[in-house]
Amino acid sequence: MPTYVIDWQAFNEVIEQLGILQQEIDSLNTEFTSGNSSALSEWTSEAKDAFETRRVDWTNAATAMHGQAAAVQKAADDCREEYQAARAYGVRLWSK
Repeated sequence: MPTYVIDWQAFNEVIEQLGILQQEIDSLNTEFTSGNSSALSEWTSEAKDAFETRRVDWTNAATAMHGQAAAVQKAADDCREEYQAARAYGVRLWSK
């Protein structure tokens, strides 16, 4: 019997929150771009270029965050599976 307890509900909630965070980032990115598109028509070329550069930076960062969040979710799933398999193996060893 282990001397510790893993709160799988909290673990799963954190992983779920990563997905929600990604949805929020996507939503903010879309709102930011669409909210500024009408204003862009009045901006000078230099301002438009600066905005576009920052928009591309933001989009690239958001895309990278998607990849990082997916990697974290996969690593967490792998950890959970490995832990559960190791625990089951340990229980089988002591049950013989």
